[in-house]
This record gives sequence, structure tokens and C-alpha cells, in this order.
Amino acid sequence: MLKNQLMLILMMLPALCQAIVIRHDRPDRDYRTSHADYPYVARFDDGAGVLIGRQWLLTAAHVAQLHSQGGLRHAVLNGTRHEIDRVVLHPDWVLGGPHDVALVRLAAPTERVEPVGIYQGDDEAGKTVQFVGWGDTGNGREGVTAQDGHMRAAQNKVERVDDLHVFFAFDAPPDGLDLEGVSGPGDSGGPALIEEHGKIWTLGVSAFADGEPGRYGVVEIYPRVSRYAEWIRQTMANPPTPDTPTFPDSDLGKVADGFFRAYHRGEDAYVEFMQNHSSPAFLQKRPENRLRKTFRTLQSEHFGKIEIADIQAAGSGNLIVFVRSQLGPAGQFEFELDGDGLLGSIQVARLD
Repeated sequence: MLKNQLMLILMMLPALCQAIVIRHDRPDRDYRTSHADYPYVARFDDGAGVLIGRQWLLTAAHVAQLHSQGGLRHAVLNGTRHEIDRVVLHPDWVLGGPHDVALVRLAAPTERVEPVGIYQGDDEAGKTVQFVGWGDTGNGREGVTAQDGHMRAAQNKVERVDDLHVFFAFDAPPDGLDLEGVSGPGDSGGPALIEEHGKIWTLGVSAFADGEPGRYGVVEIYPRVSRYAEWIRQTMANPPTPDTPTFPDSDLGKVADGFFRAYHRGEDAYVEFMQNHSSPAFLQKRPENRLRKTFRTLQSEHFGKIEIADIQAAGSGNLIVFVRSQLGPAGQFEFELDGDGLLGSIQVARLD
């Protein structure tokens, strides 16, 4: 959805929805639940997590990485919004690979919700777990069919484990549990919960699936929390210092770096930089008065001061810079040079 246009493109990015998919032969009301039943399950705009410490949530790394891109700024616990101030991805995780776990630190501890434990046993196979989610729903015969925002909980049984993962299959009737179900598209990072000795434990977090999501026969694959217990404890006790993003040593990197340096020095420095480092075609449509208007709008209405959150190459000729802002919204700046090494285009997405 187009948010606004200056000399740049400002656009809104859609959030993902969460889902619990149920048996086709059981009434939906049997799966309905509420925050009161699962106050420790956190909801993000793009996924879920679980409270494992007064100030810490456990989730999937591919969900937590959205923090650097502006898509993970707060969590909702028991109906209350909590701001996020730190994210720690597992150091061995790469997108699409194992070790898909991460920790998310809240800006302040929560005293009203009791954290759950981290399961550390080796006997996960055969245990019955609970999945919790919101939004999209459907059934194993038809897949995801609707979105209504209701919170649901479903059961499943650990089919097997390997060294790093636990596996759940969505069994069709007459097999499976009475309230059999699986997490669906957008439920990434949500926990697999068990209850033992009067206490709730997190056994795994939703990461990916083998098969058609939401359909009978799909196999859900969760990182095995017991294998990450020591990393979780050490990280919560001594969180690492976040790396400071650095611009690549290239013409494109130097232009992007110079853009933000000029932006923070003020209006005159910004206009001078844009006039000296932009292509003639770019400047032809952007005279000085328009550059000044753009700067004032960015400074006063959209971002204010900017903090660089992440820098990513987008092909050989583009660079995307994710930022956090003084005024609240995160942003995405994409730079492209022309053949002479001058700024050919810049697009800015405001990520609300």
C-alpha cells in the first residue's frame, strides 16, 4: 500500500498472520482459547514466541531477524504490548538451515506473566504438545481457509526426534489426537508446549514444514530446545554486544554512507551531497527547492535521527539499508548507482 510520495517512494509492508489448522471433523469451538489460558505465548506482527524469562522471549531466528528490518519492534503478552530492545540470533544459523532459534529481549521485565521452562530432557519422542496461534485457520482436509483473529490451541504428538529437531505429523482421522492440529503459515517461532509435574515447558519452536502447509500428512519441524538450553542460559546471562553494521568498500557503499552522514549534518549538507553525488537524470527532476522539501519532510514527519540497523546487498548494483528512527517507524533505503558511479535512484520504504 502506498504510504506517501516525496521524491522517494514510501510504502507500507504487510504483516503476516498466524494460524492454527484443525481437524475437519471437530467443531472449531473446541479449539478456541484466550490469552488467559496462554499468557506466556507472545504475538509479534510477524510470528510468535514464548516467555522464558522475565525479560526474554524464545522464537525462531528467521522471525527475529525481522527486527533489523523494522518488522519486529514489539510483542504482545496477555493482551499487553511490550517494546523490544534486543535480538540475539543463534550464531550458527543461516537462512534455510538448522539452528533456527533466537532470543528477544523486552525493553523492561514483565512481572505479570510467569515464564515457562526450557525442556532439557532426552525423552521428547511420544510426548503430547500444545500449539497456539491467531488469525488464519482451516482444517487438514481443505488447508487454510479463513482469517478471523481468534486464538486457538491444538494438540499433537512428537513423532520422532533427531539431534537438533523434533517432528510432528498432522494425522488424518481416525488417527491422531482428539484435538489434533498443526501450526500454519505465519506461526513461525511459536512454541510446542508440554505440561509435566504441574509446570509448563517449551519443547520446540516452529520453524518449517515438510509437505503442504495445513494439510493432513504435513510434517512440522521444530528446533529441539533441549539442545540449545546452554546457549539460551549463557545468552540471557551475558547478551553479546550487537555488531555495528558497516558499509561495503565500494562506490555504492560510499555513496550510501555519505548520504546518511550528510542527512545527519543538516539540510545544507544534505542538499550539497545530493547535488554532488546524483546523476544528471536524477537531479533534473529534483531542483534544490524540492531536495530541501524532501529533507524537511524526512526529518520532521517520518524519521528524525536515524540509526543504521542492517545493510544488505540486493544484487550487484543495489544496496538496501534498514534503519531505526527517532520518531518511531523503521525504514528501508534502497540505493542504485548509474553507470558513472553516481546515485541513479533511491527508494525509501517506511515500515510501520
